[in-house]
Amino acid sequence: MKLSQQIGANLKTARKQKGYTQEALAKKLGILQPAYARYESGKIELNYDQIQELCTILEITPNFLWGFEDEYGNLNF
Repeated sequence: MKLSQQIGANLKTARKQKGYTQEALAKKLGILQPAYARYESGKIELNYDQIQELCTILEITPNFLWGFEDEYGNLNF
């Protein structure tokens, strides 16, 4: 699995845990839902600013997005 796909899968997990729909989260980001859907599918590689904004909104760390830790902060090594 490509890193962008792993990030997308973890992003989807975090979004669902917070109870957001793709449309609601896209609105918070100031983008349309189809653009956000490409984040979760891994079709778009996120830049640092996008990662930071998503982590802030979803209250997660970049390590969770990259798969280095689980949703409880435990390391996945």
